[in-house]
Amino acid sequence: MLSNKKILTILVGVVIFFIAAALISGIESTTRVSTDSSGSQATGGASTNPSMTSGGKYVVFESAASNLISGGNTTSDIYRKDTSANTVILISADTSGAAANGPSSDAVISATDGRYVAFSSSATDLISSDTNSVSDIYRRDITGNATVLISANTAGGAANGGSAKPSISADGRYVAFHSAATDLIASDSNSATDVFKAAQQL
Repeated sequence: MLSNKKILTILVGVVIFFIAAALISGIESTTRVSTDSSGSQATGGASTNPSMTSGGKYVVFESAASNLISGGNTTSDIYRKDTSANTVILISADTSGAAANGPSSDAVISATDGRYVAFSSSATDLISSDTNSVSDIYRRDITGNATVLISANTAGGAANGGSAKPSISADGRYVAFHSAATDLIASDSNSATDVFKAAQQL
């Protein structure tokens, strides 16, 4: 029969084993997302401000790296990484599918399936009718390959002030943001930045 001392020694050993296993597991579960599709590290600029789906499969982030996709530039762009397939796609793409002509930031992804991404951008070529030269809010439909202006004025065109910091609902239908524009609704006369919520079709 084992003595109490030997039993205690065995129990301590078991505890140490499981603690070590948990620590090793935790280390192995950390992966770098801001890489290209081959796993090569980003070069040319920093990657920041991630947002991910509820299951963690899709992660969006902004990056000034030039090598995450073919034809990338050194302007801050928005990317979505499929961490299962290890593929990277450009979200802040212009109307031809190439990298936009201005910086984009503040990306947030629809938590349910990762189909929709909202972000802010000072680029003027994400849509054909951006003429205000300030930061606007956009929503990218990845499945539908379409980008729409969220911070549109009451006529559907570019607003008369800058907008930023979007938040998107889990299904991607609603996008909230703040804006200094006064023409997003008909009765904005407080001369202050306000918070807005826009609804889009799914």
